[in-house]
Amino acid sequence: MAAKKVKVTYQDGREEIVKVLPRATVMTEQHFNGMNSENAAAIGYHLGWASLVTLKKETLDYETWLDRVEDVEVYEDPEKPDETTDEIPPTQPDPTADVSSE
Repeated sequence: MAAKKVKVTYQDGREEIVKVLPRATVMTEQHFNGMNSENAAAIGYHLGWASLVTLKKETLDYETWLDRVEDVEVYEDPEKPDETTDEIPPTQPDPTADVSSE
């Protein structure tokens, strides 16, 4: 299973794509006393911040960081194209070749 990732877009146009490690998920669950759909937006932003902090890519506190962010969204890697294999057509018998009948 692929690791979950988030894409953080800052107000200055920068983007950061990071893995959501278990520590970030736990930090967010503890902050909100669990996760539910009623506060999905707040959870998404906190999860983005916690992911950056866990990976040591962010040092700002959550409130300061939140003032600089434009969006946080779940990120899915573009699918890799299927590896194509060259198909070899079946060999046709040579109609001029001798066919022995033993």
